[in-house]
Parts: sequence; C-alpha cells; structure tokens
Amino acid sequence: IMRNDYDAILHWPFSYEVSFCLIDQSTLNNNQHNTTASFWPDIRLDCFQRPVYNMNHSYGIKEFCSLVEFEQNKSFYIRDNIMFIEANINFLTERPVLPSILYTGGSPNDDDCIDRTGENFMDRS
Repeated sequence: IMRNDYDAILHWPFSYEVSFCLIDQSTLNNNQHNTTASFWPDIRLDCFQRPVYNMNHSYGIKEFCSLVEFEQNKSFYIRDNIMFIEANINFLTERPVLPSILYTGGSPNDDDCIDRTGENFMDRS
C-alpha cells in the first residue's frame, strides 16, 4: 500500500477483500479458464496499516500460479507478448470480525486460509 493524498479520508487498517485474476486469452472453443485468487488482509500486519513512509512492506499470495504451471500453459495467458492480470478490491464489504482464537495457528492468510480457485492446468480438454 502506497501513501497518497487521500489517506486521511480512508478507513484504516486496510480490510477489504482483494482478488487477482490471470486472464486466459485463448479462444479455443470459447472455453476460457482464468486463474483467480483472493484474500482478506490480515489487519494485524504493518503492511495493511496507514502508510507512514512512501510505501508499506509488500504482501503477496504464495501460490497464485506456480511458475511451472504458468510455463506449461503460457500460450493461454500471453498473446502478442501481452499478459493481463486483473486486480479487484471489494470496497463494499470489510473483513468479517472473527474471534481471535480462530487464528492461534498463524495468519488467516497462511496456506490453509488463502482462497484459491482455478482450473487444473493439466486437464485442459
């Protein structure tokens, strides 16, 4: 998250759902399969607090699309040396407040908690 002129009117910490979508540009039988992942920010982390410096520490999704999967299927995602990644922030809902006891094992964005949907890249019929 980067600091900007509108930080004073935003709600902090940043607590909105974030989604990323790797767009399938193939036109095979109109059977496109985008790869999508989403997460709710862990508001306890510094990276989701109001920025004090120009930019907060980064945050990422560990397994959005593995490099091996991407390399095996890059012809679906790259056309004319162009790749599209859609990013969405759902400002209409905030992270549900859950009892902290649910997160005693780690961050809600640990491997077991990240929302990850997509296709089986090896099964493209």
